[in-house]
Amino acid sequence: MSIRLHILVFCVSVFISSCGVSYDKDYYERASGIKLPSSARPIESFDNGEFYMVTSFRIPADDMRSFIRTYAFEGITRSYRPTVFGAEDLRREKPAEKDFANCVYTMRSNGKLNSTYLADTVRGLLWASISYPDWGGN
Repeated sequence: MSIRLHILVFCVSVFISSCGVSYDKDYYERASGIKLPSSARPIESFDNGEFYMVTSFRIPADDMRSFIRTYAFEGITRSYRPTVFGAEDLRREKPAEKDFANCVYTMRSNGKLNSTYLADTVRGLLWASISYPDWGGN
């Protein structure tokens, strides 16, 4: 193979591998105590660098059902609507109140860290948000 073809293959490989959504999986698991199924695929992630991060995922139906049972997700009621902190910064898939009839959630606290996981069981979407109280970013 010529050197140009090697360079082209390398560049295409780097481009393809860099196009994936990056999020700090270990941090999410440590902060919330929730481990996502291996089939969960991140759609997009946003970290404001100061006090919250949010990521959306696509999860196959069978894994979603198991995940919801494992972590005791609850149905949403009219008296309480969970908030996915930072969801307004997502561009592709956002939780919409009109879809809450299809959603379940769980919330956790770990010291000063708070996490909210909201699952749309019909669309196979999960939003995970971790917020921390250090509003000054220190």
